[in-house]
Amino acid sequence: MNIDGTVDVKKFIIELSESLIDEFRHIELVDFYDVYQVLLAYWQETMSDDVFVLKYDGYMAGAEIVKIFKKESKNGSASSPTGKNDGKKKAEPKEIGWEGKLLPKTVIERVYFAKEQAEIERAEQVVAESESRLEEFVEENSGEGSVLADYVKEESEDLDAKKIAAKLKELKKQKASNKSEEYEVLAKYTELATTAKNQAGIVKELNRALDESVKNKYAELTEKEIKDLLVKQKWSFDIFEGIKSLYDTTSHKIATRVTELADRYETTLPDLEATVADYETKVKNHLKEMGFEV
Repeated sequence: MNIDGTVDVKKFIIELSESLIDEFRHIELVDFYDVYQVLLAYWQETMSDDVFVLKYDGYMAGAEIVKIFKKESKNGSASSPTGKNDGKKKAEPKEIGWEGKLLPKTVIERVYFAKEQAEIERAEQVVAESESRLEEFVEENSGEGSVLADYVKEESEDLDAKKIAAKLKELKKQKASNKSEEYEVLAKYTELATTAKNQAGIVKELNRALDESVKNKYAELTEKEIKDLLVKQKWSFDIFEGIKSLYDTTSHKIATRVTELADRYETTLPDLEATVADYETKVKNHLKEMGFEV
């Protein structure tokens, strides 16, 4: 919570590691060295960069955002696929998004916009259900000789929406055809496809609005809020998830072993002896019937 320009980054991670190891040294369910590995992996991947930023830029760097640009191909710029200059002006890199400099968007969304996230998840579920109904309908009506089979694009297995719309428009003008099987199938497909498309558009708009709200939230963050978000909601949250997976693995192993033991000792020794005696009697009786005395 108090990292500044005087912090020695190398000593910082050593002290943090030793502190964590001391906390887990006497716990038997997980190996404290595995816990140390969780911290070390997260340090190398994320946390060390964050600490360097704090050392030189301070905690208010958490209120900053950075733009994300499309990477150029290895062969050259987007304007020159061959990798040569060709005398043309190099294309400006294309901006494809943004991210928090220290605090990921996911952290801001989780802490401040949980309600909006839940709404988007519900909307996405509705879209998934609509798309599932559409796929099921297409499957049922796309077999050989079916109505939709005539509307599959030649170059792919996708349906030609423009061709369907044109045919449906034509059939609407022919009153006698309005109740034909072809009309009903094309109309139902169009209805389902339009519903799914409109719902997907709503989800896209909800995501756009959330993205804008999250972006604006960065500028409102105080240093106190940034410290809390960075230390508790980013670092501690991610490290805890790594440690939790160790416990989950251990719990799974224990549960598996208990199940194996339960299966192995489900039948008691007296039960086994009784079963053996029963089979022994049956064998003797069979042998006796065959003329052998045991």
